[in-house]
Amino acid sequence: MNKLPDEILDIIWSHYWGFIYSENVIEQLKKPKYEINKITEFFRKKFIRNKCDEYDKQITYYLENMNVSLTELNKDKGLKLLCKINYTPLKYCFDEEYSQSCFHNVRDELKQIAIFSIIFNNPILRYKLLHRFTKL
Repeated sequence: MNKLPDEILDIIWSHYWGFIYSENVIEQLKKPKYEINKITEFFRKKFIRNKCDEYDKQITYYLENMNVSLTELNKDKGLKLLCKINYTPLKYCFDEEYSQSCFHNVRDELKQIAIFSIIFNNPILRYKLLHRFTKL
């Protein structure tokens, strides 16, 4: 590399750092949107239309995994701020006082996903959804 002219080295390093930036920074900024879309699709396809308690117990594993991904978004201060700006209802998922006061009957492993499901779905279903999460 030392034998190359400076102009070519500048081009090579520019492409290299552009790739590193897109891999590390841009992908990290796209993560909240990807996670929220994935969770919303899951609720739309698998959870909301379901009426069976046994099926709810079967998909509890997936609900817990989604709760973990929301918890990871909550732990990262930058992504948390980005989520609060781009998805304003998501601020309730990250509010500890709100989750303790309104969702005290829901298991800790499912609290954030319960708040998410109530906020991002039909408001008419909020009491039914809360009841379903308390039974899990």
